[in-house]
Formats: sequence, C-alpha cells, structure tokens
Amino acid sequence: MFNHAIGNPLKYNPQLWSSDELRQIFVARQHELDDIMQRIHDANNGQTVQHALITGARGMGKSTLLNRIALAVQDDAALAQHWLPLRMPEEQYTVAKLNELWLNILGVLADYLEQQQQDAKAEQLDQAVAALKPLNAEQQADAARDLLLTWCQQQHKRLLLLVDGTDMLFNSLNSGKADSQLWSLRKTLMQHTELFWVGASYQALESQQHYHEAFHDFFEILELRPLSLQDMRNALLALAETFGTAQQAPGLAARQAMQATLDAQPERLKTLRQISGGNPRTTVILFELFAQGNQADIHADLKVLLDNLTPQYKARMESHLAEQPRKIMAHIMEHWQPVGLGELADISGIASTTLSGQLKRLEQDGYIEKTKLSGSRSAGYQASERLFNIWHLMRNAPRRVRQKLSWLIEFIRLWYSTQELGNLVNQRVYAHRSGQLQRDSDLEISLAYASALPDDSRERYQLEHSVFVTARQQAARQRQAINDILPGLLELDGCDQHYQTAEDYEQRFFALDELLAACPHPQTQAEREHWQHLVKESVWRNLAEKQRIAANSATLSLSEYHELVALFEREVSELNKQWGTENTEVMLKAVRDCQFFPDCPNPELLIVRFCIYFKINPY
Repeated sequence: MFNHAIGNPLKYNPQLWSSDELRQIFVARQHELDDIMQRIHDANNGQTVQHALITGARGMGKSTLLNRIALAVQDDAALAQHWLPLRMPEEQYTVAKLNELWLNILGVLADYLEQQQQDAKAEQLDQAVAALKPLNAEQQADAARDLLLTWCQQQHKRLLLLVDGTDMLFNSLNSGKADSQLWSLRKTLMQHTELFWVGASYQALESQQHYHEAFHDFFEILELRPLSLQDMRNALLALAETFGTAQQAPGLAARQAMQATLDAQPERLKTLRQISGGNPRTTVILFELFAQGNQADIHADLKVLLDNLTPQYKARMESHLAEQPRKIMAHIMEHWQPVGLGELADISGIASTTLSGQLKRLEQDGYIEKTKLSGSRSAGYQASERLFNIWHLMRNAPRRVRQKLSWLIEFIRLWYSTQELGNLVNQRVYAHRSGQLQRDSDLEISLAYASALPDDSRERYQLEHSVFVTARQQAARQRQAINDILPGLLELDGCDQHYQTAEDYEQRFFALDELLAACPHPQTQAEREHWQHLVKESVWRNLAEKQRIAANSATLSLSEYHELVALFEREVSELNKQWGTENTEVMLKAVRDCQFFPDCPNPELLIVRFCIYFKINPY
C-alpha cells in the first residue's frame, strides 16, 4: 500500500513543485495559459501587446499560473531565445519606493542567470548594482531602471516580469502620497518593449482609489473563475498520477484508479466542488481525503487539513476584511444554511441598506454566493467555499458535543452519500457493541456520524443508542453519572432525555429478578427461570404491574402461582397464533433483555428501541 500521508505540505505549495510535477498537474487553467502565451508570441513578433493582470479570489490559482507561464516560456525554443521569465517574490515587503522595485528586479535577474549557470553575467550585474548604492533614492531609481534596460538591449533579451501581489506592490509604492512613482512606472512599461508585465492581483486595480488613475485601463484583465466539474475531474486525475492514492503509488495505475472512483461515484465530484467552491487550492487539499478513500479517518484527517489551512483562513478573515464585513461574514458562516437579508439584519444588528452594499462586495470578492432559500423564492447568502465555513465552525464551537462537532457533522453530510454514511454508521455500531470503540473521542465522533443522518433514520437510532450504552457502561464502572465523566456528551436534560428515561426503566426492570427469585414454588432452576421469563416477558402488563407481582412473589400461594403461570402461558400462546412462533420468540427475548419496552414511558424512546431491535424503519 502506498503511504499517502495526510498533510504533506508539498501538495499545498506550488512553489515546492518540481518542473515535471507542475507540467503534469497543471490542467485546469490551460485556456488562460494559452491566452498569455499567445500575447508573448505576439510581442515577440513585434506587435504591441497590452500588459496583463490575472485576477481572482485567493486560492484560484494565480501563483500556479504565473509559475506555469515561466515554465512554458522556458520550454518554448522560440521564446526562450529572447525572453527571460522572472518570477518575482509574492510578498515584496521591502519595496516602498521605485528604486527598491528596480533593484529587486535586477536581483531576481541575477538569480535567474545563476540558475542558468551564467555566473559571469550574474557577477557582472551584481557589481553594476553595487555601484548604485551611493545614490539617493530618486537617482538610484533612474539609474537602476536604465541599468536594467541597457542590459536587455546589450544582451538582446526581453524580460517577462511575473509579479504576484501586484495590487499590494502598487499600494506600497503609493504609500498614500502623490502617485508620481506609479506614473513613472507606467511610463517605463509603456515606452520600453523590453519589459512585459504579467501581474496577479486579488482584485482589479481600479477598485483601489489610490492607483486608479495611474493604471486605469492599463492592464488587460484575465479573471480566474471557479473550476468547472470537468476542470476538477482533470485536476484530480493529474494529482493522482503525480502524488498517488492510498492504494497506488504515483503513476498511470493511480490515475486509472482515480478515474474508476470518479466514474463509479459521479456525485462525489459534485460534492467536492460544493465543498471547495471550485477553488483550486482547496481542491488540491481535499484531494488528500479523496485519495484516502474509505480508509480515511475522516475526523483526524480533516482536523489536520483544517489546521494546515488555519493561517490562510485566519488571514482571510482578519487581514483581508474590515471590521463590518468580517462581522457579517462570521454571522453568515455561523448560520451555515443560506440566510436571507432580513434575518441577517436581525442577527447582525446592521441595517438592511448597509448590508446590501457589504453583501455585494463580499460576493464580488468571492467570499459568499447567492443561493435560493429553502421553501422560498427569495435568495439567501452562504459562504461560497464550504470548507472555509466548516473551518469557522470548528474554530468557534460551543461546549455541547453536537454543537462542538457541527463542523464535522456538516462535512460528513456533504462528503458521503446516504448509502456510504449508512454503511459507516453500521460499522461503528458493531464496533461499539464489540467493545472496539471506548474512548471519549470515539463516542463524540459516533455522535457526529449519527447526527449527520436524517432524524427518522434507523441507523441513527442504532448508533446513538450504542453511544449511550457505552457511556452508561463507563459510568457504571466508575460509579458516577454519565454527565460527570463525559460532560456535554449527551444532553440528558434535553434532546437525549429519553435515554435517561431508558436507564431508569432498565434499573427497575432488572431489579425484578431478585424479587421473582424469592418465589418458593418453582422446584428446579429451569422452573425458576421459566417463572422469571414469563413475568418479565409479558407484553400486556406494564412495569408497575410486574413490580407488584414480583414484590408479592415470596408470599404467593401455590394456587396463585399456578394461576399466574397459566395466564402468562396463554398470553404466549396467543402471540404464537398471531405472530408465529419465530417472531414471538424474537419479541419476547427483546422484552426480557430490556431491549424493547412494550409499555415505553417515552414515545420517542419507543421508536428508538423498536427501530434498533427489529431493524426496521417505521416512517
């Protein structure tokens, strides 16, 4: 079996992918890659080409596309002869002035030359850069720009500037002051065909007032939209071939195994898109769980993945959203289900008129999406990336176990088909009954699986009851109450009260044995057991009546004893006629073992016990 480790950071960071891995994995943005490459070819052939800006929400593949463009230029013999693809660092925090930008580009150029084993040229360039240090910032900016352009002309090379975070870079260059530096940069890019800027930005530059004028209509915008189902299928196949699956090492066999899985469960692909929101980065991360198949420990593996996503998601909430939109986003995610404008105004305390504008901006930025409200023609709002919402629920869980695990419950509902979930629940029921699942965390996870099923599901009743029985056994061993040793697991004063009712009933029911054993008339062990079974199995008498018979058992006369035995035996005979001997034996054993209460004091408990023991769904 191939060791497919959850949480391998290699898959999350395109910067760590080798050239061969990038070529193999990159299948989802081929149209955009072809578009950019055609522009570079046009520029190479002497045409005037507009500089390009790739926009899209975080995780949409902007960085990966820039990396793939650089590789494609290197792979193209005609372009590689004239163009040097310079992949600028994503976070250029040291750049606040134009001279620092030009110096950074010169530094990246020198690094590129070294990577191409052109050490002499790199050293010569470094020396020329060092000579610029005595100059002031303005002089240095002009000199560094001229050095870059002169080098290009002398070497007969053109530079493809691949600049991630272009919006942040321009904001730093502007620094809230006069935008002369931005105008100067624009002028250089317009007048010198040696430079071709392909940037990436979270949003179009026109949305930022600071540099609206300097770069208004300057870039041709290529917006990266969420992946289609076909894009996601292609991506999963490529990832399987590159990284392997739980059963297969990387290669064609892993690709074929993934293809077989997708063909056998086409609905799983739709689920994956719903969870990821068509976000490529999230798709890569969820590939981990997909590749694990049924071997996945969904709770542990999902926690690892969400922990790995925490820095990204925290930044999305805390750094990229202002206070009011962050508050709105939190309310939407805590609601989980789509929420309408009116309800959102009520729970947030923000006026509807203000909300409308904020919701529009959140939708434009890819945080939320409109969707139909259940049972209504009106539209509601929900987080567009459901995994982001699940992460938020995990990070903001209350004490009660079912609420605390709401993130896991919602993921399970999305991730598994009804049949898959039913099979997993049945496995956990068996594991509980056989003593394999005893830890506190096992009980919590089982409750999450049970809660993910519909309220009227037999499997749900079975698993919830198994959790209760396991918890009760643990409490009995420690001679404490369930809520004392497992606080918050079961709401015995709320939705799980019927289980507390069951525990009280069972204690009284099993106390009958000692009282019935005091009857002096049965002469053999078999007769004593027969007497006890007849009383306890009676389906026409409630527990209070059985308790009265048992309490008087020691003082019964012989005739009274025989009269009761005959009465109970006639009842069994009637049941045999109505139900058949086999069915009657099953039911009487269920009553005798206290698995089914004919006089159940709680209607909900009656349904639960009926479903569990007789393995049918009454709805």
